[in-house]
Amino acid sequence: MSKRKHKHTVVQPAPVQPVNHVLRPQDHQHPAGDGPTRIRVHGLDLTVDGAALDDVELFDMLNEFGSDTATSMMLVPRMIRALFGTQTSQVMDQLRDPDTQRVTFESASEFLAEAMVALDPNSPRSPSSLAGTAGR
Repeated sequence: MSKRKHKHTVVQPAPVQPVNHVLRPQDHQHPAGDGPTRIRVHGLDLTVDGAALDDVELFDMLNEFGSDTATSMMLVPRMIRALFGTQTSQVMDQLRDPDTQRVTFESASEFLAEAMVALDPNSPRSPSSLAGTAGR
């Protein structure tokens, strides 16, 4: 058996393009940014301050949401307040059952899920899949 000599080829890496030259796909919408973002959820026109979306505590709550039912139930009102601030009473009034005058966990979590999808239009998660994770 003869021995072959292998040629070692040095591959030069492709030049890296600066980030500002990357093209954004045209079918993607811009998620909420620094300024206020207007959304429509459950028939309500709401404004979410961009600073609310840059809140580490809100993202921590979102991370905990769905870990178990008790935790999720405690987090929903806090997340609604964190996102909607002075509009919270308007949101709660919209969600209030006309017969019992109560806001159910189910209606509040569905509202929150729809609001999060409205704030991030590129999200692959549907409102029903987000609301359905609350008891897991």
